[in-house]
Amino acid sequence: MYSPEKVQQATEKIITALGKRQLKENSIHQYRLHYQELNAYIKNNEIISVDEGTLLEFLRFQYDVHISNLHARGFDSIAGGHIRPLAILNWYLVTGEIDSRARVRTPPFICPEGFYDSYNAFMNYLDEKGLSHYTIHNYRETVQQMIRHMTADGIESTDMISPAGILSFLTAFEHFSTNSFAYLLTGTRQYLTFLFSNGFLDEDFSEALPRVKKPRYAGIPHTWSKEELKAILNAVDRMSPTGKRDYAILLLVIQTGFRAADIRRLKLKDIDWKNHKVRIITAKNGQELELPLLENTGWAIIDYLQNGRPETDCDCVFTRHIAPYGPIGSTSGLDFALGRYIIKAGIKLEKGERHGIHTLRNSLAKNMLDVGAPLPIISQTLGHQNVNTTAIYLKIDLEGLRKCALDISEWDEVQV
Repeated sequence: MYSPEKVQQATEKIITALGKRQLKENSIHQYRLHYQELNAYIKNNEIISVDEGTLLEFLRFQYDVHISNLHARGFDSIAGGHIRPLAILNWYLVTGEIDSRARVRTPPFICPEGFYDSYNAFMNYLDEKGLSHYTIHNYRETVQQMIRHMTADGIESTDMISPAGILSFLTAFEHFSTNSFAYLLTGTRQYLTFLFSNGFLDEDFSEALPRVKKPRYAGIPHTWSKEELKAILNAVDRMSPTGKRDYAILLLVIQTGFRAADIRRLKLKDIDWKNHKVRIITAKNGQELELPLLENTGWAIIDYLQNGRPETDCDCVFTRHIAPYGPIGSTSGLDFALGRYIIKAGIKLEKGERHGIHTLRNSLAKNMLDVGAPLPIISQTLGHQNVNTTAIYLKIDLEGLRKCALDISEWDEVQV
């Protein structure tokens, strides 16, 4: 466990060392940004001791990247770009060495023969369930860790798994934070349930696993009034390329409730211009979601694509405006932009009040409630998973959403 001061000093030393190694300035900037966000996260959450579990929690909170350890592999370049700075930091905290190859220290997983059939059957099962890439990766990492640990303990095959072996595995990760340990338990429980249900084990050991209640933010979600949203949009400089991008993003989130991760991943092919719809696979739960593209939002995106977006081979709708012109790097960048417009709009916030991009999503939900939309429709519109349905395609009340979405075209001050 390391103090916040120790972490702050470590990040500064890493940045200095990377500069001496003549790393590209843009790469150093990305490392610096990640470390600034991490230190702010530690401070804002009043964290007094930091370990790998803390870094994993930060990845989930800040970038919606769900992994069980910092040596995770198989992610796209965006997720990998978020993991690498934290893996290097963790390696330095543990060893005192600055190694830019810290993430590749874990050898590739080779499944022992005694676990081979059950492991591959479980992986196929996860693929068939249509889970998100992040969820499958998290389960895979957990099961691989479990098999490695049990093999080291002398458990050579699936049918040798016992409560004692499971306890030994879980005890090795008891230093994890509550949230991280809960994710580990979820993956372990899924695997053990599968093994019993498919005849690989004679007993369902998953029933003996402890239940860990993950702490959730219990406060009332912050929402914005129509007047405040109007002021925020009017604060955007729509003559500049960055302003055109930010304005289109804000409109899209306000009128569809997209998560920040889905905004960052939105591809040009996801927009159906002919039918005025947007179709995405949500980053959080892998559900296919189709929502209407309202006229004013569509024109704002077109204005950005034609007059603001840098020339780039990137297929994302919204890109960075600093070379290299790839996808927007992090949710915090969107949060920062929104915060800047909130200040410019003269909106006062209470101390500790959340004002990230997610609050625009909350505002859509509240607006739908205000006009009497049923909770299931709101849940589906926001892409929440519903325990009562297994449908991949979420059916949306498109007309209801059109009525609920803020009719920005009526605002005299805002012209598209």
